Amino acid sequence: MGLLNKLSYPQRLFVWLLGYSLLMVGCFVVFQYHREKEFKAEEIDKQLQLINTYILTELVRDTMCRISDSTISNRLTISVSA
Repeated sequence: MGLLNKLSYPQRLFVWLLGYSLLMVGCFVVFQYHREKEFKAEEIDKQLQLINTYILTELVRDTMCRISDSTISNRLTISVSA
């Protein structure tokens, strides 16, 4: 603290304000970093949910088509043999 005592009052005030400003900027940067990280994670989660929904829809549709095809072929087999 000997260095601060050698500085004049305006110089000490400038040093303290500069330090405070740097601290505020550092806090803002850390806050924004975490906020962006969380935002990106949410965006990726939304995209994955859309992809999962699409895959499930296609699987259900494909399964329904197979069931309907097998039902039709069973009916044709029954009517031909009768």
